[in-house]
Amino acid sequence: MKKLVFAFLMIFCGCASAVTVNVNGTVVGRAFEGIGAVSAGGNSRLLIDYPEPYRSYVLDFLFEPKFGANFHHLKVEIGSGQNSTSGSEPCHALSASEITNPNSENYELWLMSEAISRNPNTILDCLMWGVPKWTGGYWTQNTANYLTSFIKAAHDGWGLNIDWIGGCINEDGGGANTSWLKYNLRPTLNAAGYSSVKIQSEEGKNDSLPWTLLDECMSDSALNAVVDAVTYHYIEDASKWPSAAQIAWGKPMWDSEQQASGGDWSSAKNAVRTMNRDYIMGRVTKIELWCPIDSAGEGVFLTDTGVMKADTPWSGNYTVRPAIWGVAHYNQFAEPGWKFIDSGCGNLTGNGNYAFLKHPTTGDWSMIIYAESAESITVNLAGGLSTGTIHVWKSTSANQFVQQADIIPTGGSFTINCSADSLYSLTTTTGQQKGNHPNAAASAFPYPYSEDFESYTAGDMPKYFSDMQGMFQVQNCKGGRSGLALQQMVPQIGYGWGTETEYREQMMIVIPGSMSWNDYEISTDVYIEAGEVYAAVRKGHSSWMSTGLYCGYAFVLKKDGDWRLCFDNTQDSTKMLNRGTVPGFDGSKWHNIKLRCIGERIDAYVDGVHVCRVIDSQRFAGNACIGGSSDLNQYDNISVKPVTGCIGWEMVNERPPNASYTGSWWTFNGSWYVFGDCTYSDIAAATATFPFYGRMGQVIGTTRNDCGYMDVYVDNVYKTTIDTYSNPAVYGGVLYQTQELPLGNHTIKIVVTGQKRTASANELVILEAFSSTTNHEIGGNLALSATASASSFYQNDPTWGANKVNDANYTSRWNSYTNSCWLELDFGRQVTFASARLTEYENNRITSYRIQYYDGAWKDACSGTTVGDSKVDAFPAVTGTKARLYIDAATNVPSIYEFEVYAARGDRDLDSDGEIGLSDLAIFCDNWLEQGCNSCCGCDGADLLHDNKIDFQDYAIFAE
Repeated sequence: MKKLVFAFLMIFCGCASAVTVNVNGTVVGRAFEGIGAVSAGGNSRLLIDYPEPYRSYVLDFLFEPKFGANFHHLKVEIGSGQNSTSGSEPCHALSASEITNPNSENYELWLMSEAISRNPNTILDCLMWGVPKWTGGYWTQNTANYLTSFIKAAHDGWGLNIDWIGGCINEDGGGANTSWLKYNLRPTLNAAGYSSVKIQSEEGKNDSLPWTLLDECMSDSALNAVVDAVTYHYIEDASKWPSAAQIAWGKPMWDSEQQASGGDWSSAKNAVRTMNRDYIMGRVTKIELWCPIDSAGEGVFLTDTGVMKADTPWSGNYTVRPAIWGVAHYNQFAEPGWKFIDSGCGNLTGNGNYAFLKHPTTGDWSMIIYAESAESITVNLAGGLSTGTIHVWKSTSANQFVQQADIIPTGGSFTINCSADSLYSLTTTTGQQKGNHPNAAASAFPYPYSEDFESYTAGDMPKYFSDMQGMFQVQNCKGGRSGLALQQMVPQIGYGWGTETEYREQMMIVIPGSMSWNDYEISTDVYIEAGEVYAAVRKGHSSWMSTGLYCGYAFVLKKDGDWRLCFDNTQDSTKMLNRGTVPGFDGSKWHNIKLRCIGERIDAYVDGVHVCRVIDSQRFAGNACIGGSSDLNQYDNISVKPVTGCIGWEMVNERPPNASYTGSWWTFNGSWYVFGDCTYSDIAAATATFPFYGRMGQVIGTTRNDCGYMDVYVDNVYKTTIDTYSNPAVYGGVLYQTQELPLGNHTIKIVVTGQKRTASANELVILEAFSSTTNHEIGGNLALSATASASSFYQNDPTWGANKVNDANYTSRWNSYTNSCWLELDFGRQVTFASARLTEYENNRITSYRIQYYDGAWKDACSGTTVGDSKVDAFPAVTGTKARLYIDAATNVPSIYEFEVYAARGDRDLDSDGEIGLSDLAIFCDNWLEQGCNSCCGCDGADLLHDNKIDFQDYAIFAE
């Protein structure tokens, strides 16, 4: 019985393990060097575009002392115009001649200045990912000059004194070039007057021997003299702690990149746990988090990694994530120069740990704890450590950075009981706070969007645009045009970091917007100095370093007039959908290119002339981008606007509130997915059901080399089995699209089969999003959104009900019970219509009828005798809340397939560009003599008479 009672208490009391820590303030270890941030890879791009005061609020959370994260160290990328993860960063010297007067218009230098303005003690650092072509490679004197000129740009342009520079390439597997460090970089810095700038190296990742630079320093006094700190990334992941001899050498060692991984609670814990563990295991005294802020646009690789989020500058809205407060648990309680006390640092249950730090000149101290499990920690203080009041701050997954009751030591000792999965900071200092600022309401990007660049000055980067590869700036127009335009500035592809050359050959800049944009067009004027340019719609989510991939449907125009329409990769011939040449093209002049997407239809135009159309269903949503070859080409008068297609789509994530899942499913976060996450399963019979109201639905998901088969049911009827295997992987693709359905409520159900093709590594089904049609009045047929009723229907059987006449289904029908009868459409609002089409079962039962409208009383719009297979009546436009077919006489009980009502004869603006022109004529001719135009996008809207065919009657309307 006693054993049972004890077990009961263990279960319900969550008994804590007991730990005693004896701390002697006279025996100190290494100096704490701070938790820093790494702004690189394009992730901070949009922060500078935020309006005040919200921009300052975000910066306060990052850098203001004892307010938020209070980052002690800021390392930035030395941009080169080469993609470095989530974009390319601006280059301060595009040619060798610019190093004496480098360009300081750089958002990383701006960010450094904002950090220093809040905390003048912020440690500033910089590192290269890539270098321009003119340097001749990484380990050259030109590159030493190039890096030194960045420090000059910071000093001359912003008054900044950079403290550190990386004498290496970020995460280069070859390690540091020690000869270059000794004989190029260090002497060049000294000669330029920057002898105080220290060098850290080698910023490696997952090397087999990560700390070998320390060994080289031990054996090479000249190298040891120029390397001031040895740096490595993700050292716990590599499980390669420095050896006892390496530690004993005494040189500072940093964990110079850790991911903030979306800034969630796990990231908050990781910041504390990693800093503690790095010191306990390897006497590593600094960690740096990539990245401080998620300020990259939608659809870019690795955009969900920041400690904070601020990626909608048009709204001013930002998100303070839990990771801010994880960093605060260290940085608000200890500053660089504080000393670790080794006897006060150790491990707890599981991954839990603690570290004890002391002020360098006083008895004040702080203790930082990560408790994975419940812990009871008793601390005995000695050696001059303060025994005054201890202030306690705590964070949990539910509440971060909350001050707790003070602790008063007794006889130099105290005990703290820590709850599981919690962070604690104990300190004898004061002034800590959980900062707070007002926030702006979130809002969508302003749409439609246009930019003529006339509000900028030459050298500016326009708001909201994000370079993916290359460097785009506002410059004076070329080609005889006055004013300003956007120009690609990098004259040659340089030496990039981790990027396939094939894909780096295409420059790209992402236009702000939404990855949920579906039916729209992009238009831009272009001046092609050399090579080629493109405009693209429905950009996909980029994957690792894939700047040239996932650009969407891209219309590429070359200087000689050759063009091609591609999907996702402009350089891969297998991705080409169409090609041709513009007759009489003059490459010395400005031109306009336009690309429009409506449903599966992609149309391209040059100078307003329609040059091609493709029908393709590989992607139905995504934002826009422009790009081209590595030449100094220009773009002007860029506009993105929605177009009125016969189908509009609305996309939601894979777990909307009305969806239902059965069986085992899991979620995974990743910026390459449509909405930043996915839901997946490989368990047979697991189901996902998506209800929707409309005419068509789509399932969006991932195909890759570990995916298997899924069964698809529409309205609980089996339709097909889909193989979701592909190699390489494709993200955000359409896994399944329904056929056109009657307007109404429908479901798509996905069933995991647990089966796969032989080549696949698993049976996964990966879902990312769901979309359905939104334009229910497809083709202008007002009846589709009306409520139908009738004077009677055959034997009161719903099979023959009035709702069959406006379901877009030409096989179902209303059947009256009497010869004299009526059929009514209630629009529920005032509508104007000028034509109607009737489709009758068994031709010519009806011998006399009227089309009527209701505006307080029923009035006749027109009358007729027989109907037949299809009858179109056009009449002067009328306005009312209802329409009615009134049948005065019939030879047998009338039966109608569809009763369609149109606002007018068809709109001659077939390409929805606001004007009637040659491109509309081209679309009309493409559909000449087509029949059966009764589907959602039937005949591209060219059925102007609404009689299911394209003939001379339609041409007469078009030619008016």
